[in-house]
Amino acid sequence: MQNGRGRVRWLRRGVGRVFLGVVLAGLLASCATLTTEYKKPTLTLERIHWLSGTWSAQHLEVELKVQNDNAVALPLVHVDFALTLDGAAIGTGSVDKPITVPAHGNSVVPVEMTVDLSTALLKIVPKMKDGSPPLHYAISGKLQAKVFGVRDYPIDLKGDWSPGR
Repeated sequence: MQNGRGRVRWLRRGVGRVFLGVVLAGLLASCATLTTEYKKPTLTLERIHWLSGTWSAQHLEVELKVQNDNAVALPLVHVDFALTLDGAAIGTGSVDKPITVPAHGNSVVPVEMTVDLSTALLKIVPKMKDGSPPLHYAISGKLQAKVFGVRDYPIDLKGDWSPGR
């Protein structure tokens, strides 16, 4: 409905103005959250341990610790990576189940992987004797999280790992 001046009558009432103010405030607040910087999660290798094995393959579990330094939870939707030990490609692993890392907290993500036994026997097992130096590891891949849509975060970890850990 319009009055003689072409204005919508309900806008002149206080309710219309309050409603319009609430809508505008909501839009401004949502825009502000889109412009805040979202910190990239950090990852560390927690541990690698043996699950089982056969004559052809070994099954390991790699635990990755995901640290979330943001004020909101980080919902992970996919983790995909490759592991090398002392330069030898050991295997790949992935997780497709959702895991939520709490705000200002961390979660350990267990990833099962299958290792080619020939690689393990020929290149790695001889280096795993008591008293031998730690093995150099490299983990590369990606972590996907639902942060303003699905966002990929690269995984690039390097360090030393002792089998007894």
